Amino acid sequence: MNMSDCMQFIEDQWLSEMFGHNVFRLAVKGSTDGKDLNFYRAVGHYLEKKPVFIYTKIPTNAVLLLHGLERVGFNLVDTNILLEKHIINDNFVSGSTIIRFARLEDKEEVGRLAHHNFVYSRFHLDPQIDIGTANTVKANWAMNYFSGKRGDAMVVSYIGGKLSGFLQLLFSERALIIDLIAVDKNNRRKSIASDMINFATNNLDDFEYIRVGTQLANVPSLRLYEKLGFYIVDAAYVFHYHS
Repeated sequence: MNMSDCMQFIEDQWLSEMFGHNVFRLAVKGSTDGKDLNFYRAVGHYLEKKPVFIYTKIPTNAVLLLHGLERVGFNLVDTNILLEKHIINDNFVSGSTIIRFARLEDKEEVGRLAHHNFVYSRFHLDPQIDIGTANTVKANWAMNYFSGKRGDAMVVSYIGGKLSGFLQLLFSERALIIDLIAVDKNNRRKSIASDMINFATNNLDDFEYIRVGTQLANVPSLRLYEKLGFYIVDAAYVFHYHS
């Protein structure tokens, strides 16, 4: 098996625009273990592109590959936890807020909320990415829903006429994927996140599972998903490289 079978560098054009320089996703396939010299040659070709930001996700049991990535300058920034649960109809929604599907007029408020209410994303956890850039990435990620560039559905929550949270979703065959979820920091502990998730599963048909990925560092989210009946199905290390 040659290196092209084991790994692929894919340019992330959207993040390249956000960062103002080349960004690549390293997709690792097969049984690359990071010891073969060809591994270093293949990776080194992209490391020579300066400035460059490269990110990759690997299984937590790929210890040899982990060491190989560290040797060429990648840093572990996150452990991503994948959770899922079977969807049960008629999940409880508390009714303490107004919850509905997003409309175009929600765009600016969604962007503002996303800009100010993320702490544990891989961009925020990476000390080499400034907080302003991390916030802008999340804001544009959320607002891309309204231009049809990201997401298949979005749920919003309002309290007193002001946006209190949003839930961005992807559709994947039988699975409903939580792509992005945020609650205004001044309105937490009001069941807003769980209400939005339950609203989505009650109103989006033909899905058997709901899945979400979150950071190991994000203990509040892990507790929420555990309370809602999610269970862990996978885990992966997330590495970043900055020239």
